[in-house]
Amino acid sequence: MVRGYIKKAGIAILIGGVLLVVGWTISHLLSSKKQANNGQTITLNIPRSSLEQAKTSGALALSLNFEDASTINHVDYLLDGKVAGKSIEPPYKILITLSHLKAGKHTIQAVVYDFSGGSTKTKVFTFTIKSSGDGTVVTPADKESEQIVQNSVSFESQRKKPNTSSHSSSGSSTDQGSSGGSSTGDGGDSGNGGTPAVRTAGGWWAALPTSMQICSNNGWNGGPTAAPSGAITVPAGDNTGFDFSQTNKTYWFAPGEHTLGTGEYSQITPATGSTYIGAPGAILDGKNNNLYAFSGSASNVRIAYLEVRNFGRGLDNNNEGVINHDSGTGWTMEYLYAHNNDGAAVFIGSQNTVQYSCLKDNGQYGFSMYKDQVEGDFAIKNITLNNNEISGNNQDDWESRINGCGCTGGGKFWDVLGATVTNNYVHDNLSTGLWADTNDTDFLFDSNWTEHNSGEGIWYEISYNATISRNVIKRNAWTTGNSNLGSPAPAIYISESGGDSRLPSTVSGSTDLQIKNNLVENNFSGVSIFENSNRFCNSNGNTSKTYCTPFVSPTIIPSPYNYTYPNPINSSHPCYTNVGSAPYTTDCRWNSQNVQVFNNEFRFDDQVVPCAGTYCGVHALFATGDNNIPWAPAAYNIATIQNKVMFTANNKFFNNTYVGNWRFAKGYGEKIYYNEWRAAPYSQDNGSTFDGAVTPPPVANVLDTDTATIEGSVGEWSSWYSDTVARSSAEAHSGSHSLLTTVTSGGGWGLQLNNYPGFSAIAGPKNVSFWAKQGSGSIANVTLRLRWFDNSSTLLQTDTVPLTGLSGSWKQGSASLTAPSGTTSVFLEVYSSSGSTGDSLYLDDFVVGDN
Repeated sequence: MVRGYIKKAGIAILIGGVLLVVGWTISHLLSSKKQANNGQTITLNIPRSSLEQAKTSGALALSLNFEDASTINHVDYLLDGKVAGKSIEPPYKILITLSHLKAGKHTIQAVVYDFSGGSTKTKVFTFTIKSSGDGTVVTPADKESEQIVQNSVSFESQRKKPNTSSHSSSGSSTDQGSSGGSSTGDGGDSGNGGTPAVRTAGGWWAALPTSMQICSNNGWNGGPTAAPSGAITVPAGDNTGFDFSQTNKTYWFAPGEHTLGTGEYSQITPATGSTYIGAPGAILDGKNNNLYAFSGSASNVRIAYLEVRNFGRGLDNNNEGVINHDSGTGWTMEYLYAHNNDGAAVFIGSQNTVQYSCLKDNGQYGFSMYKDQVEGDFAIKNITLNNNEISGNNQDDWESRINGCGCTGGGKFWDVLGATVTNNYVHDNLSTGLWADTNDTDFLFDSNWTEHNSGEGIWYEISYNATISRNVIKRNAWTTGNSNLGSPAPAIYISESGGDSRLPSTVSGSTDLQIKNNLVENNFSGVSIFENSNRFCNSNGNTSKTYCTPFVSPTIIPSPYNYTYPNPINSSHPCYTNVGSAPYTTDCRWNSQNVQVFNNEFRFDDQVVPCAGTYCGVHALFATGDNNIPWAPAAYNIATIQNKVMFTANNKFFNNTYVGNWRFAKGYGEKIYYNEWRAAPYSQDNGSTFDGAVTPPPVANVLDTDTATIEGSVGEWSSWYSDTVARSSAEAHSGSHSLLTTVTSGGGWGLQLNNYPGFSAIAGPKNVSFWAKQGSGSIANVTLRLRWFDNSSTLLQTDTVPLTGLSGSWKQGSASLTAPSGTTSVFLEVYSSSGSTGDSLYLDDFVVGDN
C-alpha cells in the first residue's frame, strides 16, 4: 500500500509537472503571437504583370498589401521555406530570382514581423515553374494562389494609395535595390502606407521601448519551473563529471547555483541536437576557475533561460568566447543573462541566433565570433541578433593593454556572410557599440537603440553591402572623440567599406551601403565615410594581416567568393606583382564606394556634447594615408583616393534633416560649411534641410595664434632659402616676442609656412596686414605673398603686399584683397632681394582676416 501510494503520488507529480511545462510553453507561444501587427490583414501582392515579366527577367517582383505600415518592423520572404530576401520599407517590394529553380512546384510566403517580435504569415503562393521558348513561365498552382494574383494591384497603383500609417516622414525614400532577393523600392515608393517607414523624433524615437530593456525584464528567469517531459535533470551544485553529451536530449538545470569544479578546462561540451535550459533561478557560475561554459563542435544546440557568470581566469580569455566557444553551427542562445565573464560572453557561428539575452559587463565583448578562414568562402554565415541588451562590456580595457588592438566593444563581427541585427539595445559599452570588421557582407542593422558607448555607435570596416536603417544612435564616442582629436569619432563609421553588386544582398536588400531613416543625436560626430590610401591586400597598411578582399585569387576572379590569404608583402601574390593592372588595381583594395546616406534626422547640440578639436559635430567624406609604399600603383596615392571618395565613388548624402550647427569634413578632414558642402564640386545633400549656420562667420584671422603673433612659438614659419628663422624676445610690435629672420647669403632670402597648402580660408574680401622692423644691417624692403588654393590644391590666384622704406621703427604693410571663388586655403611667403649675410629683420602680427 505504501509503495502504491508513492507510485501514484509520483505519477501525480509527473503529470502536474508535464501540465505545468505544457502550460508554460503554450503561454509563451501565445504571448509571442499576441497582437502581432495589431491583427491587420496582410496579403501577398503579385500582379499578373509580374508573372509576365518573369518570363524574360527570370525573377518575380512582389510586395505586400497591408493596412498600417507603422506596426511592421520587417518582412522576410520565404522561397520554398527558406529566406530569399528581406524588406523594411512599404510596400515591402522585392525581386526574387527564379531562374535557378528546377521545373515543378514551388512556394512563396511572407513572414511579417512587428516591433515586439511577433509575426504574421501570409497565405502561401504556390506556383509551377517551367522553361519554354518564352523563358521562365510562372503559373499559379491552385485556386488560392490564382486568387492572390487576381486580388493584386500594380505596384504603381500601390504608391498612389493614401497613407493610413500613424508615423510621419522626413522625406522620400530613394532606396536603390538589386535582384536576387533585394529591396527594390523606387524613389518615393510608399505602397499602402503612402510614405516610407521613417520614424521621427515625435514618434517611436521619443523614448526607449520597454521591450528593449532586457536586463531589467529578467527574462532569463522565465524558464520551466519543472523538468520538461523526458528531460534530464541537472541538480544544483558541482556538476563536474555530469554527462552532458547525449544527443537530441533536453537538460533542465534545477534552481540554484551550478559549478563545474576548479579545472581550467572544465566545461560543458554539448551534444548535437540537445537543449540546455534553466529553471527560474538557475545559475551557471565559473567562479573564475573555468575558462569556458559551453564549447565543442556540436551543431543545432539550444541554450536558454540561464544566468552564466564569472567564467575566465583573470585575462586568459582574450579573443575567446565563454558560450559557444568554438562558434558551433546552428546554435540558438536565448533568454540568457551572461555577465562578468572574461573575453566575450557569447561566440556566434553559422546559422546562429542570439535573442532576448542580457550580455553585460564582460571583459572584452558581449558577443564576438571566430572561425578559421575558409579559402573560397566565408567563415560564418547567416546569423541573427535580435532583442538583446548589450551593455558595459570591455571591462578589462583591452585597447589600453594592447595598443590599437581594435578588439573590444559591445560586439564584433568577423568574416560573416549575412547578418540580421535588429531591435537590440546597445549602450554604455566601454568601446564601440556594434563593430563589423573584415569582409563582412550583406548586413542589416535595423531598429536598434545604440546609446552612450565610449566609442562609435556602429562601425562597418573593410566590408560590403549593408543597410543601417531605423536606428536610434545617441551620445556615442564622447570618450574616443576627446581622446583622439585626429579622428571624427562618429556615430556611424564607414571605413573602407561600401556597396558592390558582385556580392550578395539578400539580407541587406541593396548592393549599395545604405544609411537611412535613422535618428542620430548628440554623438561626438555624425556619419564618416573614410578610406586609408595605404590599406589594401598585401600591404603593410592592412591591419587584417592574413586577409585579402573577396575578389582576388592567383587567377583573375573566377568567382565572387574566391579568397586568398597571403602573408603581407608576398612577392608572388598578384596584389604585389600585378597591382598596377586591371582588375587588380580595383580589386586589391577595400573601397569606400556606393554609400548612400538619406532620410536621416541628424541632431547636434554643442552645449550638450563635450566638444574638442576640429572633428566634433561633423559629417566626413575624406581619406588619409601616406605615399610611402614604393610598389603601390599611382591610383593608390592619397590625392587620387581623396578625389575618388569625395567625387567619383558614388558616395552621396541627400534628403536628410539637420538640426544644429553641423559642419562637414573633406579631403584630409578640412572642415567646411553647409553651403559649400552643397555646392560644386561636392554637390552633397540635395533635398536636405538645415537650420544651423550655412556659411562660416567672419574670421578675424585665419592664422593660428603662434603663426600670427609668435608669442608661444614660431608657429608654422620656416626658412625657405638663404636665411634662418627664430623666435625673439629682443623686439615685439605687440606682446613680448617677434619673428627674427637672419640672412645667411646675399642675393635675396625668403621664409614660408610649413603647412602647405596653408591655412583654411574661404572666398571673399580680406584684410591683410603685417609689421616689420630692421634689426642689424639695412634690409630696406620686404614682400608678403599670398597664394590662394582650391580643395584639390590647385593655385587659383596670387597676391602680394609690398612694404618699403624699412627702418629701426615698426612699420605696417597692409592691403584689401579678394580671395577668388573656390578658395579653401591660403599659403604665405615672405621674401626680399635686400640684405647681406648677417643682416636681420623682425616680423610680427600677421593678419589674414575676413572683411
